[in-house]
Amino acid sequence: MNTIRRLVILTLVCTLLASLSAPIQIFAGKPIAQRGLKNHPVILIHGFGAKDERWDEKTVWQTLEHDGYNMDLVWRFKYPPKADGNEDSQGDVTWIANKLMQDIDKLSRMSQALGGPAKVDLVGHSLGGLIARYYMSRKSPDQHGTVFHRNVRKLIELGVPNQGSFWANLYISIYETGARNLPTPLSTKFGPIGQEIQKAIVDFLIDELYQEFDVPVPVPTSPALRQVAVNSPFLRSLNQAQNSPKDVDYSCLYGDIKFLIEMDLFGWKITSPEVGVGDLVVGVESATSIPGIGDLKGGSPNYHAYGYPVRAKFGLGLKLENPFLEVTNPFEIMEAIEPFSHTGLMENDTVKHDILDILNRGFIPATPSPGFTSTSTVLVLDISGSMDEPHRGRRKIDAA
Repeated sequence: MNTIRRLVILTLVCTLLASLSAPIQIFAGKPIAQRGLKNHPVILIHGFGAKDERWDEKTVWQTLEHDGYNMDLVWRFKYPPKADGNEDSQGDVTWIANKLMQDIDKLSRMSQALGGPAKVDLVGHSLGGLIARYYMSRKSPDQHGTVFHRNVRKLIELGVPNQGSFWANLYISIYETGARNLPTPLSTKFGPIGQEIQKAIVDFLIDELYQEFDVPVPVPTSPALRQVAVNSPFLRSLNQAQNSPKDVDYSCLYGDIKFLIEMDLFGWKITSPEVGVGDLVVGVESATSIPGIGDLKGGSPNYHAYGYPVRAKFGLGLKLENPFLEVTNPFEIMEAIEPFSHTGLMENDTVKHDILDILNRGFIPATPSPGFTSTSTVLVLDISGSMDEPHRGRRKIDAA
């Protein structure tokens, strides 16, 4: 018995001494899925003007990690680079989609090698959803003839302008003509007063919001901005019903912001009816309508819609002197509706958990490939300071 104790103590001492010089991590030769992680391939596609880092710890990225996803199979899509090496996230969608096709094919092969499924799930925010849809609309030949690309199981759209964004049209109009009164749902609803309200909001968005919330300023001549404009040639072509594969599961998540506008007309208080503005960038109809698949009025069994409504009172005052229209509480309103706005949806806790639920629904892990040994032994020994460094939102030792 004493001999066994000596051997155990000697082994522990030798291991401890070895760990002083280098961390030791011993994992059994077993598929990752059997170590408690999900081999579930997912690509997160950010929107216009952003970078892949936009999917940070405040978004669904961390939600998936906490749910046990193998994060080697959860990719943050990086747009093709410009000449300066940065992502060209305002470039031509048809060009960007080629890069997505390569990433999907590569991730599919990687997933299968780890015992995961061949089909990849896509989460597209804003322009990212249109890139995904364009990729899926392309057809390629195989042994059965010309068919859609078949490597996508689910597409989750988050504030995607399927029918375009009026604000893109307005922004282009301001750049080309200086006019800020292009018809939008807001100006159409209230006529001349609506145009003044719209002008105030546009002034606020362009002159203050970009600086206050560090939102990327659109380049008016960029291909992507022109492609997301309402009735653009790109969208007219993409939105032909035959361009949406019927074997993909679609979920449309959208912000549904409604304003109650309280106007002070030279001392008289008037409260308007509700005005729906979608998520401030994409209207509800645009974010929920996929031709050939479904919209809020109905659709096929593989179409689902998730709305996130919020109501806020916008104080406006009309005066005889300049400025004729005064917005009394813009930053208070922005703070209240930010979690339901176009970019705020990415960090909305309810939205993140809905995305997780959609991804997990119907997911059946594939049977691991043969050839692996079967053991549940995991040994991690380390006392070096480097294991306290951060890794994907946690300490290295915790991640291990």
